[in-house]
Amino acid sequence: GIVPENPSTALGYTKIGKRISHHNGIEIYEFLGHKEKPVYAKAKKYIESGCYLWHGNFYMWTPRLFLKAFKKYAPEIYTPLKKVIELLELKKGGVEIARQYSKIPRIMIDYAVTEKMNPQDIFIIKGEFGWSDIGDWDVLHKKAVLEKDKNGNMFKGDWAGLDTSQSLIYSYPGKIVATIGVDDMIIVDTPDALLVCPKGRSQDVKKIVEEMKKNKKRRKYL
Repeated sequence: GIVPENPSTALGYTKIGKRISHHNGIEIYEFLGHKEKPVYAKAKKYIESGCYLWHGNFYMWTPRLFLKAFKKYAPEIYTPLKKVIELLELKKGGVEIARQYSKIPRIMIDYAVTEKMNPQDIFIIKGEFGWSDIGDWDVLHKKAVLEKDKNGNMFKGDWAGLDTSQSLIYSYPGKIVATIGVDDMIIVDTPDALLVCPKGRSQDVKKIVEEMKKNKKRRKYL
């Protein structure tokens, strides 16, 4: 679990209980439950409580226990996965392995297993090593990994700005992006798509993607 920096809605949150071990700077806590990608208000309450860590998706377990967890909590994943293992052990392959693999639902392990697991089967190690999830454009701006000007703008590519501040601008090679009177915005221009949104709303990109999936004409952009 990672000590949270802000109420991100793009990450999972792990609730921790009492500290059960502290050795050489490594702290181990009880696991009291997991909630994947909560709404902003709930994420804010989690952070304020001091009882939650970001779930960094780092797992440590054996292949045997990994499969045991799938069998118990996500049999719809375990059944075809087990068949794939059997085929590999028999050195059989190709087409049948692909067929079995295609049966596995596309679902995050957090939803399929972690939220359902018995808390007594898990311990949480607190991670404090400068980790960050570059999961949206806001985080990219905060981490200052792009070029930056005196007005707090971060940019990559060819950009010309007038009265522009605290914004992130990303332009594709061979094309210039120009901004006038823009503040606290994210502008990302690629060959086939343009994103314009206020900072703080970049996590909603996934909502736009879901809407685009429903429109056959727009699926080609995904």
